[in-house]
Amino acid sequence: MITVLQPPISPAVLTNQRFHALDACRALALSLGVFYHSIESFVSYIPTAAYPTSDVISSSTLDVFFFTLHSFRMQAFFLISGFFAHQLYHRRGAGGFAKHRFKRLLVPLMAFWPIMFYCLRSLRILGRQQLGDYSETAGNTDSSPWLISANELLTGQWFRLEGLLMPLFHLWFLYYLALFCSFVVLLRPLITTLLDASGSWRNRLETALSRLMNHWWSTAAIGLIVSLPMMRMKLLFGVDTPNHNLIPNTGPFLVYGLFFLLGWLLHRQEGLLFRLRNYRHRMLLLTAALTAGLYVYFLAHHERGMLANQPVIAEDYLYKALYGVASTTAVFTFLGYVIAIYSKPNPLMKYLADASYWIYLVHLPLVVALQIGVTYLAWPWPLKVGLIFGSTMLLLLLSYQFTVRKTWVGLLLNGKKPVPKTV
Repeated sequence: MITVLQPPISPAVLTNQRFHALDACRALALSLGVFYHSIESFVSYIPTAAYPTSDVISSSTLDVFFFTLHSFRMQAFFLISGFFAHQLYHRRGAGGFAKHRFKRLLVPLMAFWPIMFYCLRSLRILGRQQLGDYSETAGNTDSSPWLISANELLTGQWFRLEGLLMPLFHLWFLYYLALFCSFVVLLRPLITTLLDASGSWRNRLETALSRLMNHWWSTAAIGLIVSLPMMRMKLLFGVDTPNHNLIPNTGPFLVYGLFFLLGWLLHRQEGLLFRLRNYRHRMLLLTAALTAGLYVYFLAHHERGMLANQPVIAEDYLYKALYGVASTTAVFTFLGYVIAIYSKPNPLMKYLADASYWIYLVHLPLVVALQIGVTYLAWPWPLKVGLIFGSTMLLLLLSYQFTVRKTWVGLLLNGKKPVPKTV
C-alpha cells in the first residue's frame, strides 16, 4: 500500500486568523508607496517630460530613496497579495474566490479609473503648462486642462485598439493582481486534478522551499530566479512600470507573478515567512551592498537607462541579474524586520492596513496637485516633501474615517459592514 503525502496546508488557511505582522507590512508598504510618489517630482534623473511637474529643487538624498523604494515595494505588495490569496481560496473555494476578487479588484478598477483619468490627465496638462510646456495642448496656451481631459475621456481618445493601449496609471496593480487571480481560478484545478493529482510534486516543491528557507542566503538564491525575467526590462531603473496597456508586459508580469506565487507558497507553510526575522540583519547587509553597487552603476548610465529602446551593453545584463537578487533580498529584509517588530496586535497598524486600499486608490491626484502647488516655492525640500506626504496622509485618513469606513464604499473595498445610522 502506497501512502500519498498531501501538501501541508496551514490550519490558518481555513480560519479567519489575522496575521498582525502582515497588517503592518501592508500599512508600511502603503505609506512607503505614498512617500515614493511624493518625492517623484524632486528626483533629478527622471526625464523632464516623464512626470506632470518637475520641482525647482532636487535632492541626491531623495534620488537614493526613490531608487531603493522602487526596488522592492511593489514586489512586497504582490507577495503579500499572493499570501492572502491562498488563504482566501481555501476558505471560500474557487467560486467564492472568483466572486470576491471580482468585487474587490475589478469593480474598484472600473469605478475609479474614469475619476483617475480625469484628475491625473488634467493635472498633467496643468503641470506641464506651469513649466511652460504646451505640447500636451498642441501649443495652445489658453486651453483648459479640465475641458481637454473631459473631452478626451468622453470621446475615448484614451484608448487605442492596436496594442490595447490605455493609461492605467497606478491602478495597473489591480489589473495585474486580477490577472494573477484569474490564473489561479483557471490553472489550479488543472494542476490538482490532472498534472499533480496526488500532490507529490507540490509536496516536493514545498519541502525544497522549506529546506532552502533554513539558510540566510535563501533569498539570494530565490532572487536568481527573479533575475531571469529581469533581463527583459527596457529600463535600467528596475522593473518597468506596466501602466500603459492591457496586454501584459512580459518582464514585469513574470517578475510580479513570481512574487505572487511565492506568497501563495509561503502561506501553505506560513512558518517559513516568520523565519525571515532570524537572519534579517545579514539580509540587510547583503541588500545594502548590492543596492549600493547597483545605484552607482545606474547613476553612471541613467541618461540612457531611463529611456526605452536605448543601446544595451553586456554589463547591463549583469546589472539586471543582480537587480533581481537585490530586489528579492530587499523584500525579505523588509518583511523580516516588520515581522520581528510587529508580531503582536498593533491598533495603529491594523487601522492603517484597513485604510490602505482607499489611500492607494485615491492618493495620486492629491499628491500631484500638491507637487504642482509647491513647484516654484523657494522652500527646502524636507519642508515641501513633508507638506505633500503629510497632507496627503492626513486628508485621506480623515476621508477614510468619516466618508468611507462605515459606508458602502468601505463595504466594497474592505468587506466591512456599514454600521446602521440611528434615527
